Amino acid sequence: MEGLNHPSHKHPLVLSKYTNLPSDALCYGCNEAIITNTNVYRCSTTSRYSSCTDIFLHQKCSTLPPYIQHNFHIQHMLHLVSHVYLQYECHLCGNSLPSPQFFYVCNICSIWICLKCALPEPDLNHASHNHVLTLLPLKSLQFCGACGSKGSEDYSYFAHIKCALSATESGEEDVGDVDDPDLVHFPVSDNNPLILYQLIQKFAENLTTSTDKRSRKADKMSHCGNGHSLIIFFDNLNNENVGETKSSDHIICDGCVQPIQSPPDYFYGCRDCNFFLHSICAAGLPREIQHESHPQHELIRCDQPVKPNAFFTCAFCQNICNGIFYSCKSCSFYIDLVCAALPSKIKHDTHKHNLKLDDLYGYNHCDGCRWRSFCRTLRCEICNYQIHIGCARKPGRIKHRWDEHQLCLMYPPVKGHPHDFNCEQCSVDINPNHWFYHCRKCDTSFHAECLDQVRFANIKCGAIVKDDDLHQHSLKISPPGPKFKCGSCGFYKKDYRRPYFTRPILTCVSCKFSVCYDCTYHNGHKNKIKLLN
Repeated sequence: MEGLNHPSHKHPLVLSKYTNLPSDALCYGCNEAIITNTNVYRCSTTSRYSSCTDIFLHQKCSTLPPYIQHNFHIQHMLHLVSHVYLQYECHLCGNSLPSPQFFYVCNICSIWICLKCALPEPDLNHASHNHVLTLLPLKSLQFCGACGSKGSEDYSYFAHIKCALSATESGEEDVGDVDDPDLVHFPVSDNNPLILYQLIQKFAENLTTSTDKRSRKADKMSHCGNGHSLIIFFDNLNNENVGETKSSDHIICDGCVQPIQSPPDYFYGCRDCNFFLHSICAAGLPREIQHESHPQHELIRCDQPVKPNAFFTCAFCQNICNGIFYSCKSCSFYIDLVCAALPSKIKHDTHKHNLKLDDLYGYNHCDGCRWRSFCRTLRCEICNYQIHIGCARKPGRIKHRWDEHQLCLMYPPVKGHPHDFNCEQCSVDINPNHWFYHCRKCDTSFHAECLDQVRFANIKCGAIVKDDDLHQHSLKISPPGPKFKCGSCGFYKKDYRRPYFTRPILTCVSCKFSVCYDCTYHNGHKNKIKLLN
């Protein structure tokens, strides 16, 4: 047997073909699995009381050069390091460097590079381009052909190392998932704007046929917030202009905040109050359910539309909502109807594989908005791509009053655009590596968070409230304008991308007075706001 004194370990390492290896045995050099019955180094200390019993090192990892010259950092030599005691990320691919694991470092410049990036193949065939890609240093700015972010302008085509390797590490990735005919596709198509309501229908049907008798009982909402009885409608109100609309053909349900289309479905409503409910939202939702998102407690249905000035934040999509929702009061857990009805797996146009609903809550990064948010995500099990549920629900096309055409949801790589994108709403440049909305014909662009249709997709505006202490006239729930100034606290909130612009405001129906929603919950206003009869 051959012994090796390697600088990464204090004891000699013995090379042999081991047959009885632990199933989770990993090489401490590359952090990859050890294959049984192959030549591998193992610590010579075999005592069961030793911490080195499961120390393994691939033969190829034992011969890694102690120093290398890398194109990414040509100023200094990089030397091989075996342990890191702080949390670092590779400067090339951005992945965290686990410990123990070998990597290369320049201590002078604090440059850290993982093995995969430090010793890649010099030439690579990539599906995004018809020529061989050569590994080169970045010199100035251009856009990555795989992900759309900036890189080198000295070459007509390039791809980041992370983007290039992610598409070649697994043969499965080049094929993509086989679509299930029942799989729900996002963004929602213009040809089927009622797809989210259809999810709620299926969700309600599954609940009412459940073997759990507590989940079967559905009771009917018979009154609106003003106490008026709801009546049944069998047509779309003779095309009269009533209720808030998301298009010229649909009124909006106060329960799920989705379009109502009739026929074929009938619905309930109060014409005087502009209050309407799908038949399912009015009479098909159980009072109590057991939901996989919160298995420890039952969720109780809350008919929030009877209080138009009351809002909640959905735990799934993190959007502000004022429709019907299910809640656990003891845990302050709230979920809107659409998120409660989401299937465990979807297909999204931004990614070629199916996305599965992640089981864990946490501050998860999103490859769509590039923000971290404490919520559930939809994740690709093949390539670790993930998006927030709120981003997955963003519409694929929307209409804006500043453009005669529909705006399309754009996502990387964005090709064929010679100059930077600039948001028409806030005048701030748009990072093309983030999702945004754009009209190719007019070259009009918007941050997604700058558009009311996205920020307030879960809110039905237009409800009238009355607070004599706040203002002498009636107030209407509305989205905030670009130059909104609160008439109560006087604060001028001009940054459209700040969190407080995810909340609606109250505007006077008779004059120019406006008040931020926070002020309605301060100074004793919370209990004084009431519905206008």
